[in-house]
Amino acid sequence: MEKERETQVLPEPHLISIEFYSKRGNKDEVLINAKDATELIDGKSRWFTYSFVRPVFLTQIEIESDGYASYDRFELEVYHVDNTRHEEKIRVDRGLVRLRLGKLCTSFRFKPDPKFFAVPKLLRVAANGYYEEEFHQFELFVEESQRKLADIVKREEKISGQELAFSNLKAERVLLESEVGKSRAEAEQLTSLIVTSKDQLKKEESRISDVQVRLQTVSEQHRNLQIAIEKEERKLREFVKEVRLFPSEIAGFVKEGNRSINWYIGIGAPFLLILFIILCYLFSSAVNLTQIVRLEEDIDIWTIFLTRIPFVVIAVALIEACGYAVGRLIFEIMRINRQRIEFAKLSIIAKDVSTASAFGNDGLSDSDVFERETKLKMELLREHMKNFVGTEFEYKGTGLVAAIKGVAERMTTGKST
Repeated sequence: MEKERETQVLPEPHLISIEFYSKRGNKDEVLINAKDATELIDGKSRWFTYSFVRPVFLTQIEIESDGYASYDRFELEVYHVDNTRHEEKIRVDRGLVRLRLGKLCTSFRFKPDPKFFAVPKLLRVAANGYYEEEFHQFELFVEESQRKLADIVKREEKISGQELAFSNLKAERVLLESEVGKSRAEAEQLTSLIVTSKDQLKKEESRISDVQVRLQTVSEQHRNLQIAIEKEERKLREFVKEVRLFPSEIAGFVKEGNRSINWYIGIGAPFLLILFIILCYLFSSAVNLTQIVRLEEDIDIWTIFLTRIPFVVIAVALIEACGYAVGRLIFEIMRINRQRIEFAKLSIIAKDVSTASAFGNDGLSDSDVFERETKLKMELLREHMKNFVGTEFEYKGTGLVAAIKGVAERMTTGKST
């Protein structure tokens, strides 16, 4: 009921009557709150000014017109009580120009855009808002409403705080009850654990006595193992001396030699396959040519022979190239194998020499002996590499190449003599 009473007392914006306008008797006065279109004014591009006797709180200004398009604008200026001014250009919307505002005003004026090919008309000027007394009443009402609203907000906050505190108390009560239940259950568990712990303690004491007995036996075994380890270490040192042989140092060379042999075999396989195919094809073609000569009586042997010469030359070149590649790869494989045999011989010699030289040098440490053995082996290897020429398996080429070389050598020797 109190809210309904306040709503009835609250003033509503209304039309400002003509009595509140000053400069009565002006020709522009006919537009103020005009109800019919009997009194019209030409919409010239000039200022139409309207002032109030006392300040008025304006909420809206409306200007009705006829003959203006939607792209035409009205320039409006509103003067406030605090000597400020509001300026704005508003488009015409279906013959109506509307400006919304909310401030105490003393006057306003407007100016339409100029029209050159038409004579528009101004129909009506209306201002909506509150009178000064109504505005003060509205202010008092707003202040009272704000005060009451603040009181309501405080009460609601107080109630919400009390409700929150009550809910927190309820939650704490539930938590306390749950904690009490948990504590009771934990107490029961602890009592049972104490009983079981006593039983386990007795069992652990018996186990400790057993472990002590086992520990004594383990310590004896440990002493025996230490003695055995010392014996094995002495054997290991002897084995190390025996293992320090030259072949262990050329293991990388042997590994790389095996890898190179595999590469050479893989590279030479295509050339060997091409050589085999060419030889098979030549043999089969020669057999076919023999059959043709036997069966055909009027065949021209020289024509066949001459036409086959380019193919024979190409086949010979392919055979020569493939034979050279295969022979060279075989030569490399034999050279690597010969090097491995030579290194094996050298390792046997190095073993015997190093063993003989180390005999009787008990005053030297293991590191000195190892260093001198390594130095001796490297000296032997260096001397061996100086004398290693490898001309025993020198590749001479295929038969055709060997024949050509022989002829060339004979010619050179004949000229020199």
